[in-house]
Amino acid sequence: MATLNTLLVTGNSVNGTRAWASQSYLDIDEGISGADGNVISDNTNANATLVTSFLLGDTNSDFGDMIDLSWQIRYRVSGAQTNVRDLHIRIVKESDGTVLAAANSGGTFSLVEAGITSTTLGNSSVTSFAYVNTGASKSDWDDARVEIQLTVDRNMGGDANGIEVDSLEMTGNYNIFVGPTMSNVKVNVGDVWKDGVDAWVNVGDTWKKVVDIWINVGDTWKKVT
Repeated sequence: MATLNTLLVTGNSVNGTRAWASQSYLDIDEGISGADGNVISDNTNANATLVTSFLLGDTNSDFGDMIDLSWQIRYRVSGAQTNVRDLHIRIVKESDGTVLAAANSGGTFSLVEAGITSTTLGNSSVTSFAYVNTGASKSDWDDARVEIQLTVDRNMGGDANGIEVDSLEMTGNYNIFVGPTMSNVKVNVGDVWKDGVDAWVNVGDTWKKVVDIWINVGDTWKKVT
């Protein structure tokens, strides 16, 4: 097990829904410790479910599969509430929407807070996603987007004191990628597959015994041990 690099927002999603009034990734790309007071926001004064989406940074170069993943988000409402505003979050693949982290495998958004009332920017607790797609590969996670969902339940005349998000980040743990070793590689000898205790390759018309195997992981060559 290894500690995941902190995953931050790196860009605006192209394929995901982007329905907030103000939603530039540059306002939330700094992480919790670097929060700068610049915010994304929406002050819709009507019954609504609004999602905005952002790309996430890449996982570690030796990433194999995710063990657990947690989110932390810094947010507030801009003034006193007549409406009820709830905030939710999940992670899916940018290319095809495959669920990577959510409340469940069906992709239900994880609740950040229901009925937000604080008008002071504050950090949520570090909260684990109940579901993490442990079968997803490095290429899947490096294609991730985070989706932030705002729901508005309008009451009486409502209000225009909307939601503001200052920053967010993802932390977690992962398994290191382990490639094949000679003990579990098989070679074909006379149409019979045999354990690859020894393997030979042809180099310039000369057969040479394989001593080491190297694989490319995230554009870094690593020796198989």
